Amino acid sequence: MNDDLSIAWKDWFRKNGTRLLLYARTQTHSEADAQDVLQETMLRLWKSYAPSKTEQWSPPALPLAYKALRNAAIDMARKNTRRTRREQASEYLISDDDCAVEWFGTGNLEQKEKAAELQQAIEQLPDNFREVLTLKIWGELTFAQIADSLHIPANTAASRYRYAIEALRKILKPKSL
Repeated sequence: MNDDLSIAWKDWFRKNGTRLLLYARTQTHSEADAQDVLQETMLRLWKSYAPSKTEQWSPPALPLAYKALRNAAIDMARKNTRRTRREQASEYLISDDDCAVEWFGTGNLEQKEKAAELQQAIEQLPDNFREVLTLKIWGELTFAQIADSLHIPANTAASRYRYAIEALRKILKPKSL
């Protein structure tokens, strides 16, 4: 049974890991932090959802995974803030370089250029719009699930998504000569 559980967990992660990492990237300041947050979240979910010897394993709901991921990112940000304050107080400051994040897969040169342009446009969005956009498009969540994950009303999630799309249209609108 333990082997079956391991295989089922790996299948669940294989199916959802990429989109969870993408969301973690929006919640953190670097690729390394995103991977750390994802790993911490998966460990927490594994412990929470490990069945007893008589139970059948069922995977965690994807919205719950996003919510746990967001909470882990908040925890990490708080820890980092406290650490930085301590280091500044002792006159020792570590500067973190922001890591460029690839949001889209690889492709031909034209696709890469379009992906880079879209990524730059998305990065110009306010954080709350970008977060909802990411959860809706790449996370494949409903507005109700997004609202639950972010602790906001569903109508607010829907309007943030709409505003994000409008902003992207303005940013990506072809320039007139």
